[in-house]
Order: sequence, then structure tokens, then C-alpha cells
Amino acid sequence: MKPSLSEYYQYVLAGHARIDLSQVPPAKQAQRRHFIIACIKEKFQAIIEDGDLSLHFRRMLRQTGSELEEVLYGNQEDPLGPAMPGYEIPDDETIFALFQPLNARYHFFKRDDDETVQQFKLFFKIGKMVNLYLEKSGADDGAIGLQAYKMLVWHGFTPGRNPFARIESHVSTHGASLEKPLSDSLKPDLPINDPPIKKFEQWRKLIALHGQIAIMLLQQAQPIEQGLKKNRLTLTSALQQAAALRYGRAREYPELATLCYLYNRPQSLFDQCLALRPLIKTRDRLPDLVIEGRDFGYKGYSLVKMPANDPNAYLLGEITHCCQSMGAASESIVRDGLLFENNGFLVLLKEKKPGAGPPRDLQGAIRYSDYEIVAHGYLWNSASGLVLDSFESLRAADEPAGIALLQQYGRAVLQEYPQYRLFLLGAGGKTPAALVHEANLPLLFLTDPMLEGKQHLDSFLQFVLAERDLDERRDALRRRLSDNKLGWDPDDLARLIAVDSLYTDSQFDSIESTLFDENACQIIRSFEAENPEKFSRFFLKKPDVFLGLLYALKRRNLTEDHALCCQALAFTKITAIHTLKLLQQLPSLDKTIFKRLFSSEAEFKKISTMSHFLAGWNALNQSTFTLLLNAQTVASRLNLQDKIQRLSKKNHVVSDDFLALVNLSPKQQQETLEHLCLLSEMGLFTPPIRYCLLTDPAHGNTLLLLLSRLNPLHDQFTESDYTFIQQHIDELPALQVAADFLIDKNQLTLSAWRALIPVLMKRKSSTDQLKQWLEHYWEKETPAVATVSGKHGLFMSKTPAFNDQEIDAAVGRSSPPPA
Repeated sequence: MKPSLSEYYQYVLAGHARIDLSQVPPAKQAQRRHFIIACIKEKFQAIIEDGDLSLHFRRMLRQTGSELEEVLYGNQEDPLGPAMPGYEIPDDETIFALFQPLNARYHFFKRDDDETVQQFKLFFKIGKMVNLYLEKSGADDGAIGLQAYKMLVWHGFTPGRNPFARIESHVSTHGASLEKPLSDSLKPDLPINDPPIKKFEQWRKLIALHGQIAIMLLQQAQPIEQGLKKNRLTLTSALQQAAALRYGRAREYPELATLCYLYNRPQSLFDQCLALRPLIKTRDRLPDLVIEGRDFGYKGYSLVKMPANDPNAYLLGEITHCCQSMGAASESIVRDGLLFENNGFLVLLKEKKPGAGPPRDLQGAIRYSDYEIVAHGYLWNSASGLVLDSFESLRAADEPAGIALLQQYGRAVLQEYPQYRLFLLGAGGKTPAALVHEANLPLLFLTDPMLEGKQHLDSFLQFVLAERDLDERRDALRRRLSDNKLGWDPDDLARLIAVDSLYTDSQFDSIESTLFDENACQIIRSFEAENPEKFSRFFLKKPDVFLGLLYALKRRNLTEDHALCCQALAFTKITAIHTLKLLQQLPSLDKTIFKRLFSSEAEFKKISTMSHFLAGWNALNQSTFTLLLNAQTVASRLNLQDKIQRLSKKNHVVSDDFLALVNLSPKQQQETLEHLCLLSEMGLFTPPIRYCLLTDPAHGNTLLLLLSRLNPLHDQFTESDYTFIQQHIDELPALQVAADFLIDKNQLTLSAWRALIPVLMKRKSSTDQLKQWLEHYWEKETPAVATVSGKHGLFMSKTPAFNDQEIDAAVGRSSPPPA
């Protein structure tokens, strides 16, 4: 048990450690006193049991004169020595000296507001104790002073009431999952309250209700209020207005703009989504069912198909913490789910409060006012059934409901939609395999292809959640086994291949296209003659894998080469089947790759590991495969893999990203990939900038330096801003001058950058001349800086600050302007 903020305040500063037994009968006072002391000690046990920390804490109690020292340590007289630097509580004057510059900067309180100052001092003292003894954050007094000021701004206080009640409620509701709940919840910045925020108390109510998102919105309070005008301030209205301020085309799709703002996605990604929107399907070929958990013991949960026009589809991975979002590793899943009629998304919803009503409205839209998405899956049609690629849940606590409702969903689908014989669930991704195994469901390794799109590794293994009408096909296969080309007894074959365990078309085809094909059976006979021990071990003990591998070879048109097939069958394992399936995604591979794959155990391990690695990160394409395959050493290949993984964790990687790398030297490959990784970690993996690094690798370090200087603008940049940099890649020093100048003058805004850089590109001067020229115009234009906006007159205009005549005149000068 740890003391809360209120308990630190009550026991250390408010006198609650003073034990009053005046109302307790004398005979029971000793027992009561012992009980109270034991309860208080339990709260502070972690501190008093830590030798060094306990001594610092006791010195602090002695400094404040708190009766808590006597309760915890037995007296208030033991010699302790002075408090160590950093562990003492500053005096009131010192704390007030911290308040003054903060208030001069942020302007939230009146200078002569003594009550607020006293509250700041209290927040500082308790904040210092929490930082030192509870969260051990290592913050200095300046940082703690800022935390105390933020507490005052965001939560305020009510005279005569517990000053920490609002803060504690906020932390427990919105920050309980944080490593250091108080310190971490106080990290967001404050706006400067000039001009004053008009609806300040309404903002505080929003913060109390919605936590960190409201705090983030408060940073733009003035422009949000200006945009709302007389409209009511709510979380929804504030989000919409903030999104409109951030995204230049927000009006085209305000719902998506709001989501992009919530998940802090850049303008460039929002533009990508807008470009995709006109192409989205208007109908699909997927079941339209609603499974409500109340009917199956999971009240409050519902399973529904997401409408294709739902803006959440673009960012499902952000919602459930996986990679299935635009701009992330599995962007292709999002695109296929939105564009193809045979693909879509299934979502598990949970009601926000009891009695929420139906999960969809009369038009079929999900009622997000009453429900939240807690899990989702990529849904697609295969040749024989319906497949959920994986089950991506936000919290493990929702998984039992999800798996149970998926089984009910599968039964309902097969009952209402006669075209389906199977409902299957991919075993990869975040699918809770252990939970599914408990249901004793069949797991298949030979699965049917998608009708549209590219299958991902998550669904190479699939659980059978529901099946129907397979007995007739199984019986027909049993009867046909009498015609097998091996000449074996049909009953023996039926038992060997376990006909009753066949579900998918691919499983049936793996039998029918091999045992009834003379060429395939000749390969089987040749393998038996060449490797009788392996034939017995593989065909007689793992016939499903053996025939599945032969079937995979046949689908790759490799069964005419008997020697290659016999070589391959020596690697009868599921990994071999899946590797062939993955390599099928690279149609330009020639036959020599397959000979190399099955030439030795080392080559098989190398190529299969590479293929699965790349597919696992959705980065399997011709160029990445070639890049790894041609790596000269194991260390070089592992280094390349590490960088591809770093890239693919956060981005959608396409073949063109690596095509240029193939022709670079090994050293340039490593350097360029490292630059791409740094670009990714900056959140700037946009096509124009990638193109710069890939086509002009020599500029990598300079480009990354410039981009890091422009960090405050990246959320507002569109692709055209990055294209401009790409087009002027040879003039990076001039762009760096512009960035440094604006930063030095505290004028780095989007409008200032866009106004300035065309001028510098046209001047074609040396960097020193550019610096002098900029300083000249800075002095020539409005010398005063507007106090509220902080913008120099040079950049106040909505039109470009320099016209063509000024530029041409300046360019015509052979020398820099006079100072």
C-alpha cells in the first residue's frame, strides 16, 4: 500500500498524524493508538524500510514540523543532521520565486492572487514529496514548479475542500496505466494564456471528464474557441475544430480528420486517406450479421462487420495497437479491406455503459457514442469459406468474449449463407492461440487462397471455428481412392491420409492432384526408391505434409523436374510448404532459386528464414529478397534484416523502396538503410523524402539534419512540401540557412517557411551572403514583434512576404545588402 497525494498532504502538512484520543475511553486508548499508528505505518512502509530514503524522509518531516515523524519513528528529537541537497523542501519565498516566472510566461493568474500562490506552494511541496519518495522521477525544483503550475491550471482548487481530490481523480481515471502516474500525466505543455482563454472553466470540466486528450486540446484553446464562436464547447466540437486547424483539407472528411488528430497522424497521411476514399467499394460480398454477446453470456459485447465508409477503418491498427493502419506495416490490408468486395473488417464492440442499446443505427452505422472498438480482424472470402485473418485485441480481458462470439458468428454465417462451408481464424498476429487451443479446434496448415488480395503470414495457419456439409465430399474421395495411381489399397490410403480431417479445397486438392496423377505418383515412387528411410518417415507418418509439399511443387510448375522434386521431398515439413507459398508472391523468380532452396539444409534454412522474416514484416518483395539473398556475409545479411525490421515496424514498405539499394555497394546499402531507419523514427517515411535518400544517398546526413531542424513543422507539411525539398536536394545548405534563421528568430512556422524558401532558392547566393541578406530584411521590415502572436511583421501576411520584384531586385545585386 502506498500513500495517495491526499494522504501525503493530510499526514505531512495538514496535521492528520496528530492522534486525538480524547473521545476514546481511557481503557481503550492504548489499543486505539497502537492500531492507528500501525495503519499509518503500513501506508509509509516502503519508505521507512528503505534505509537511505527513510533518513531523507525523516529529515524532511523534521523540517516541516510534521507529527508524522513521531508516529513513524517514535519521537521528534533524535539528532539527524541537515537535509541533503535536493531533499529539502524550499522555503515559501523560494517557491514563490518559482511561481513568478511561470506566471509571467503563461499568464493564467493575477499577480496579486495570494490564494493561488498559497495553493501553488502546497502543490509544489506535495509534488516534491511524490517525486522523491513515491515515483522517484529525479525531477529538479524547476520541473516540479512547472508540474505544480500545471496542476493549478488544469485542475484548479476549491477553498475549504481537499485540494488534491480533482488531481487524484484525474490520475486514477486517466493515468493509472502510466509508469509514474503523476509525473507522466503532467508532461503535456501549457498554452500561453494571451489572449485569455474565454471558456477556461469549461476546459477544466473537459479535462476532468476526458483526461489527456482534453489537455492536448487546451494547447490550442484560443484558436479552437475562435473557430467555435458561440457554439458550445464539447470534446467533439473541440476535436473537430482542432482537426480543422491542423489538416488543410479537413472539411473534405471531418470525421477522418478528427481520428487522425486523435492518433497524431501527419497531414501527409491524411492526404493519402483522402486520395483512397473515392476508390472505396460501395458494396461487398461478405456476411452482414450482428452477434450480440448478451445472447451467449457476454453482455455488453457485440460482433459486427464494419461498414466500408467507416473512417475508423483507415486507422484500426491505431485503435487495437497493431500494424493494420494506413502508413503502417500492414497498410496493404487496409487498402484491400476498403477496396475489394471480398474483403473487409469484423470488429468486436464493447458498450461504454450498461444499457447502450443496439450497436448499429438504422442506416447500419456503428454507434460510437455508446460503443468502442476493443478488437478487430481482417475478414476475407476464400475458395471454400470465410476467413478472419487474425484476432487483434486491445486488451487480453476481451479475448474470451471475442473467441466465444466468433464461434457463434461462424455458426450463424454457415446457417444463413449457404455458399460457405467453413469459417476459419488465422493463428498468427495477436490471435490468442492458447485460448483457441483450449476449445480443441482443428488447426490447418494447408489453407485456401484469398479470392482477392495478398494473403499475409498471420493466416498461413488457420483454426476451424465452424464447418458444414463436408461429409459428402469426404465420402466421394473415399470411393475414388480405388483409382489411385500408386496401386495401394484404398482403405489403407483412406486411413493413412485421414479423410475425415480434410476441410479446405487445398487439402482435398493435395490428395486429388497427386494420388490420381501418374506423374506425381512416379515422383513418389522415385523418392521411395532413392530414400526408403525418409519415405517411411515422411509419407507413412506425415502423409498430409508430404502430399501438401508435392502439391505446392505442382502449383509452382516444378513437378516436371523429378530430381528437384525428390530433392524437395527430403525437406518434408510445413515450413517448406509455406516457403513455396511465400515465394509464389515473387513471380519473377527463376527455377534456380528452388534448386538452391532444396540443395542443402543450410540453404533451406537460410532462404526459408529470409522469406518468413520478410513476410512477417510485410516486406517480402523482389528487391528485399534479392537484397538479402545477395548479402556477402551472414553478419551483413543480419544487419540488413535488422534495418528492414526497424523500417517495417512503423511503415508500409514497398518494392520500390529497395529497388535502388540493390545496385549500391554493400557499404552504401547499409548507410542508406540506416538513414531510412532514422527517417522512419522521425515519423517522416514519406515518398519524396525516401526517394531523396535512395537516389542521392550522399546527401543523407545533411538531409536528416535539415529534417530534424524542421521537426515542429512536420505535422503540418503536405507531400508537396517534401517534394520541394526533394527537387532542391542539391541546395540543402540554403534550406538549412532558412531553417536556422527562422529558429533563431523564433519564427519557425509553416507560413514563414513557405514564404522564405522560394526566395532563397532563387537567389543562388553563398550561405554567408544568404545569412546577411536575411538579417537585412529582418531589420528592414517591421522591427517590433507582436506581443500576442510572437510573429515578426515579415511573416504576418497571409500572402508571400516577398514579391517577385523584390526577389529579382535582390538577386540582381552582386553584393549583400548593407547592414
